[in-house]
Amino acid sequence: MRLRRAYDFEDAGDNAISAKRPEEALKLYEQAMQLAPDVVELQFWAAVSMYTNGREQEALTRFHRLFAREARWVPLVPRLAKAGLFPNDPKKIAQVQAQAVKGAKW
Repeated sequence: MRLRRAYDFEDAGDNAISAKRPEEALKLYEQAMQLAPDVVELQFWAAVSMYTNGREQEALTRFHRLFAREARWVPLVPRLAKAGLFPNDPKKIAQVQAQAVKGAKW
């Protein structure tokens, strides 16, 4: 039940992003992460939203922590850019991917 509520908060955050309400979305993502702190996926989407909504430094810290736990999220960043869900800027993509732990396989 707790995990379901966490994903409900994450879904509501996604809807807030779509409605151009990033501050509300980030609060909802924070609630989701509090309910399910071990679910890296929730942290990833929160970091993406932070990065794309003017909170880049905070997002980079979060990306670093989550990439250290699960490097499999690193190659998703350029794919998100191609889908229009992340800035399609090679420097920004590289900046985020640089948060991965050196030597991590992804």
